[in-house]
Amino acid sequence: MDNTGNKVRTFNFINWKNKLNVIEGILCYYNLYDNDIIYNSILPQCITFCFDQYYKVRKTSAKVLATLIAYLYKENYKKDKLFKILENFAFHKKFKIRINFIKMCPVLLGDKDIYKEKIKELLEIIVNKDKILDVKIALGKVLKKIINDGKAILSQDNDIHKICNILIKNDIIKKIFGNDKIKKINEENNSNYC
Repeated sequence: MDNTGNKVRTFNFINWKNKLNVIEGILCYYNLYDNDIIYNSILPQCITFCFDQYYKVRKTSAKVLATLIAYLYKENYKKDKLFKILENFAFHKKFKIRINFIKMCPVLLGDKDIYKEKIKELLEIIVNKDKILDVKIALGKVLKKIINDGKAILSQDNDIHKICNILIKNDIIKKIFGNDKIKKINEENNSNYC
């Protein structure tokens, strides 16, 4: 039972492919349910899958979790708790879980409001404070796709380009971006940076 007294179903699977089927199925039906059911039953199961031992299960679960969070955010449903979930992933002690947060970002960066309200702050902290290069490489790959996609809402966002400018100070990440057009923006002009 969860903290609201609802029975939470836990799945015992034979293999990771079964987990993927459940995760992918969530995207087909989640919006048929009341927000309370999504938050109290579907979201916890998705979070559990984000900690799975198999990379493909974690990666797919992260994207589905981001979709659920974005949906509930648009419904104005428990935003503070949704943001707490995102913070827990972004600042988790295990770097693989922090990378899961980065895997959520393509979905979350598709909504300018959630970006401005929370994601921008989390990305700024990660780019300035995270010590693990793999996390920053994952972030660089996500942001490269966004700035190269002229249709992406945030492709010209100055804060995204500031984050990219910080990332490319590392030679490995600079190679990832290659000759991509990153705006040169002065970091000191942004008082939000840590």
